Amino acid sequence: MFSNLIHSARLVQTLNQIMPADIKAKMSESNDAKINELVKRIQSQLQPHLELRPLEISDYSKKYLSLLEQLTKVGNVSQQQFEQQFEQISKSHSTYQIWVIEDIQTEIIVGNATLIIERKFIHNCGRAGHIEDVVISPTYRGQKLGAALIEFLTELSSIFKCYKVILDCEEKNLKFYEKFGYKQNSRHMAKYQPENE
Repeated sequence: MFSNLIHSARLVQTLNQIMPADIKAKMSESNDAKINELVKRIQSQLQPHLELRPLEISDYSKKYLSLLEQLTKVGNVSQQQFEQQFEQISKSHSTYQIWVIEDIQTEIIVGNATLIIERKFIHNCGRAGHIEDVVISPTYRGQKLGAALIEFLTELSSIFKCYKVILDCEEKNLKFYEKFGYKQNSRHMAKYQPENE
């Protein structure tokens, strides 16, 4: 119980640090209460040795890229490349929200999901959220960590005033996302450019 309170306090502090300034300025006390409640609820779903938090520059040594290899080709990314990319992403907290779950006993990253916030002219200069790179380490699957991440980012997108949040998934995962209110809508298309991989 005490460890969950520590995790919750850290998440609240982190959310306040990464909240886009224009949104933070408009937030009321009721929204602060919503964030506190969200943090407590999501962290309470995790085992005490698991911590939900934003990606950190030190996560290179915590097998973060090995986790991403469960999704797709990562390539031979050096620590220097990782840190440079991290610094670029960190400059855009109002656009990129990369959240991980760390097993603090083993100091290994075991879960990841990203919320990308797209600013638009439509919907009164609104924002759309895109959830990407959802992955859980095979040995930690079945513990509802993916559900915790999706629930967290979906509600976080609402706090960031996104009028919608979308994601791509394989057909076998449709029922999983439907549990969170997602519905199949249109088709995803992609053109890969091998020269840039």
